[in-house]
Amino acid sequence: MIQLVNIFKTSQGNYFTCIAIPGEAVHIVAEINPIGKVIRHELFGLGRHHCCWDNAYEGFKKHGKYFSIKTCGTGSGFCSSELYIFDTLIAQDQQNSILKYFWSSTCVGKYSCNFYSDMEIRNDTIFMHYTSEKGVLKKRFKIRKTEQFDLFFTGKNSKWIASDTTKFDDYQY
Repeated sequence: MIQLVNIFKTSQGNYFTCIAIPGEAVHIVAEINPIGKVIRHELFGLGRHHCCWDNAYEGFKKHGKYFSIKTCGTGSGFCSSELYIFDTLIAQDQQNSILKYFWSSTCVGKYSCNFYSDMEIRNDTIFMHYTSEKGVLKKRFKIRKTEQFDLFFTGKNSKWIASDTTKFDDYQY
């Protein structure tokens, strides 16, 4: 049985909805007109496990005129999330994603990493406020070093380009 994740109204009067298919690693994002006709739909691969979704409703959101769907990357001792942010629905492979979060038990030498962010959108610019925590993993994650930095992303047609990605080079995510 499919599950409706969220539904939001667009500035054109249509609706974007996200539909989950239990047991599948994809969600469907659809644009629907006011009388219920599907105008367009796209599949978004979410990863094998939804480790980056806190609940069934938080992975598809509205941010002013933009919408986002969060996808997960998974592996042994690893979970990540990337955002696909759009105002017009286009295919996942036609967009650039923005890194939101990752946890890796072995990301930099002997260290484990926790990397998370807060997002702010102003006009047509996305500001990501990142926090990086490097530490050791015994019974619990013990932080040894914390760093914060900001990146901004600009673009159009859902092609978001980062201002500077050299900070990401320190991580093997």
